[in-house]
Amino acid sequence: MYKNGNDFRVLIQCKENSENSGRKLEWHSFNGGTLGGIVDEPDGFAIENAWAGVPEDASRYEHLNKYPWLSSWGDKSVKLLSVSSGDRQIYGLFLTGENEEPVPISLGDFSDPVVIPGTDFVVCEEAPNGWVGLRKLVKINLKTFEKTDIDFPESESVSPMICLDGKLLIGCKPVEGSYSYYMYDISNDTIERVYGDFNCLTYLSGRNLQQTSEPNKYYVLGNQHSVGIFDTETYTFTELTHSPVMIYNNDYVWVDEDEGKMYVVVNGDLISLPVSNEVSDNSENVTVILNGESLSFDKAPIIENGRTIVPFRQIFEALGYEVSWNGEDRSILAEKSDMTMRLQIGSNEITVNDETVYSDTAPELIDSTTYVPIRIISENSGCDVLWREEDRTIIINSN
Repeated sequence: MYKNGNDFRVLIQCKENSENSGRKLEWHSFNGGTLGGIVDEPDGFAIENAWAGVPEDASRYEHLNKYPWLSSWGDKSVKLLSVSSGDRQIYGLFLTGENEEPVPISLGDFSDPVVIPGTDFVVCEEAPNGWVGLRKLVKINLKTFEKTDIDFPESESVSPMICLDGKLLIGCKPVEGSYSYYMYDISNDTIERVYGDFNCLTYLSGRNLQQTSEPNKYYVLGNQHSVGIFDTETYTFTELTHSPVMIYNNDYVWVDEDEGKMYVVVNGDLISLPVSNEVSDNSENVTVILNGESLSFDKAPIIENGRTIVPFRQIFEALGYEVSWNGEDRSILAEKSDMTMRLQIGSNEITVNDETVYSDTAPELIDSTTYVPIRIISENSGCDVLWREEDRTIIINSN
């Protein structure tokens, strides 16, 4: 859907007798809760046929391909296909275009092709020894079809995701260690590890992120019940509202800042829900009591997705830890006589005495303060934790 003031348009599946029946989708106006006639595509949108130029008998491997807005190069697109050639099937990356035969770029096992905007290069994962082996990251010149290995460790999986400010975000599962993220800068051919709240970018779909009125900030799904803002400078996600319905991906939601509403498609129905563009102070009057004494924090606790997060230094020191902050990898080390705990901004993995514990809430940086989930830290420090709803109090008691 698209909305700008009174200009409200929705993209729907065509009826069989539609004047536009040669296409599967068409834009309609939407006013006063009523679907209107066919209208032009909004600026910045295009109904893209993801499989234009692909023969009907080709194997398309949708799970290994990216959406057209991620894999387009001019009026062509990069696709992973298996195509008949004479008496055999050839498998690999192809350059496709409407009313054109697919042109093989490079044969072999590839996935997640992302074209770097403003360049002639596609970056993708390659499995040189088949999908049971390790993967590597490669770039291919779409003019010459020359393939070059990128200086990146072979891994269990390497997933190019999206270009942010000219750099390509890559998710990676190394042979050893936890899932991590990197930025690839093709201008100088460098890779840099980055830390942030990237889970929201797993809901990318048929259109790009919706820009807010502020630069570098976009409306996205944080999860299938959460809508918020992703900041491409700080790599942080800030929740604005929690939806009572399940939202499948970013195609199904549009936020109208002026109205303070979000519009959501649910099972074919269009509904509206209130949303504020200001981060609500849902932490008002939250009290933390540790062993009978009330704790004070430099900044108030925050409740996100039903979980309370607090400034890291005060809670760790109150629990008897000495803490240190590593600004290079944005990690926290907390130590006391019988316990060591490591956390990292944007990571749901917490290391407790060399064992990995998974948290449903990752540490995050909010207004220059690092917040951590209070319950999982307290419980892994040997404490009992109780939430008292009537007076919004967290009670922590050491065992």
